[in-house]
Amino acid sequence: MSYNSNEILKYVLSKDREDLTIRNIANGLNKDYKNTYDIIKKLSKDKILKTIKIGSSNIVKAIKNPNPQFFSAEYGRREESLKNKNINNIFNILKRVIFQK
Repeated sequence: MSYNSNEILKYVLSKDREDLTIRNIANGLNKDYKNTYDIIKKLSKDKILKTIKIGSSNIVKAIKNPNPQFFSAEYGRREESLKNKNINNIFNILKRVIFQK
C-alpha cells in the first residue's frame, strides 16, 4: 500500500464517528481532490473503504475487516499516538500491569 493510501486510511479511521466526504478528507490532509478521489476509489475496490452516495457527495467509511492494510494503518496511528510522552507513559504502565508475571 502506498504512503498516500495509508495516510488516507489512517485519517478515515481517526475520524470514524464523523461522516467524511472525499472533499473533507482531501482538505484535512492538504491533498488535491483528484488524487484523493482516485486513492479512495482504489481502496473501495480493494474492500478497505466503502463510499455511500448521499446527494452529490460520497461519504467514506472504513470496512473493518482483517487485512494487512487495515493493521498497517492502525499500527501507524498507534506509533503516532505514542510519540506523546504522556500517552507513552500510560501505555508502558498498562503494559507492565497487564503483562506482569
